[in-house]
Amino acid sequence: MIDEVTQAWPDGVDGEWVRLGVENVGKTAAMGCVGRLSEVHTDGVLRPDVDPVQLRWAGVPRSRGFAPLDLRPGQREYLNVVMRHSDGAWHLATFEDPDFDRAFTTDLAVGARHELHIAVFAGNARAAAVLTVDGSSGTVAITLR
Repeated sequence: MIDEVTQAWPDGVDGEWVRLGVENVGKTAAMGCVGRLSEVHTDGVLRPDVDPVQLRWAGVPRSRGFAPLDLRPGQREYLNVVMRHSDGAWHLATFEDPDFDRAFTTDLAVGARHELHIAVFAGNARAAAVLTVDGSSGTVAITLR
């Protein structure tokens, strides 16, 4: 499930968040769920400059956004994946802590097709999805598979 929400970015700039819904469809709780961006492909080419990185849970205080969550049967929570500033630029939504040194840019080219491979890990389950942000046709299409 994809959720698009417009709200202010931490620097006060308005933008649109693209969030991935994670729902437990099992019969028992999924314990310690963590979402990770595992790889990025731009225009069909694997990006060796983007490292795997943890994604932040939406709907919780920023101080707890990276903490593992337990999902009860039928419970759905959202992971922040990318954000588009009002200027049209796309940014991966990941760590913003001053003590975290990213080894890659979080900016995504506006006129390109990006496949974001996302995995959700839990102590007793695993799921994966590919979120595609496609701006190559002049309009933006967001799909999930």
